[in-house]
Amino acid sequence: MGMFDRFRAPVPEVAVGPHTREAIEARMDGLPPAPSAQVLAQAVRDMIQQDLWPASEGWREAIGSLEKEVEAELFLCAWAGCAGALAERHGWEVALALLEAPMAALREYVPFSCREHYDKGPQALIVYARMQLPKEPDVVKATLAVMARWMCLSDRKGVLEGWLRLGLTAWMGGELMAECVTLEIT
Repeated sequence: MGMFDRFRAPVPEVAVGPHTREAIEARMDGLPPAPSAQVLAQAVRDMIQQDLWPASEGWREAIGSLEKEVEAELFLCAWAGCAGALAERHGWEVALALLEAPMAALREYVPFSCREHYDKGPQALIVYARMQLPKEPDVVKATLAVMARWMCLSDRKGVLEGWLRLGLTAWMGGELMAECVTLEIT
C-alpha cells in the first residue's frame, strides 16, 4: 500500500438523518429559559461532539488531521444559524450582541490557528461568502462552500458532501437554539 493510497479510497458517508435532528432538538429543548453564555456555548459544543462526531467518525478519519479545524468551523456554522434566525426577528445588531458572550465562552476550544477567523463572527462570514459567490441564491450553501475552501477540503468524492452535511446540520442546530431559547434583549 502506497503512502497516499488512503487518499484515493472512497470517503465514508456522514450519516446524519432524522435521528440526529431529533437528538439536537431534544438537546435544545432541554435548555433552560434565558440560559447563561456558558450554557449556550456548552450546548453547541455538546451538539458537535455528541451528535455530529459519531455520525462523521469515518469521514473525519478519511480526510486526515483537520479535526480541530472542522470543529471550529462547525462552531461558526451553529453561531451563524442562530444569528441568522435571531437577526430575522431582531436585526443583526441585536443578534450579534446576544451571541457575543456565548461565542467568547466557546473560544477556548478553538485552535489558535482558527481564532482570528472565529473572532470575526457569523455576520462577517456570511457577508464574505455572499461576496465570493454572488450568484449562489442559498446563503447557507454559499457560506459552507467558502468554509470548505478555507479548510482546503479536496474535491475528492465524498469530502465536500460530508462537510455540507455536517455544516448544514450544525447550522440547523443553531437555528433550533434560536427558536427554543428565549434570549433577553437589553
